[in-house]
Amino acid sequence: MKDRIKIEVHQNDWMPGFAAFHKGKKNPNSKPFITINIGSMLALVENKDIEKSELPYVVAECLMHEIFHSLENWANVEFSEKRVEKLITKYRKSIKKGLS
Repeated sequence: MKDRIKIEVHQNDWMPGFAAFHKGKKNPNSKPFITINIGSMLALVENKDIEKSELPYVVAECLMHEIFHSLENWANVEFSEKRVEKLITKYRKSIKKGLS
């Protein structure tokens, strides 16, 4: 396991989806990073799929999901969508409690 971790986040409003983790394995000099599609998230508000007040939590949820994957990569453990979704579900529940 590496001692230090650095997580870079880049905005990419042209990619499909909301966010992605890129391992950086294709090029030996490349480093892992996260991309986030803020444009798609703003479209959720524009299309009235979510309230504008929910936007920061959607952004945080997407970032957390990809950060968990970057931590799995850093720790050299197998990627687990199930484990990550379980953590995100806990986050959603805590946000709902805090808003009520």
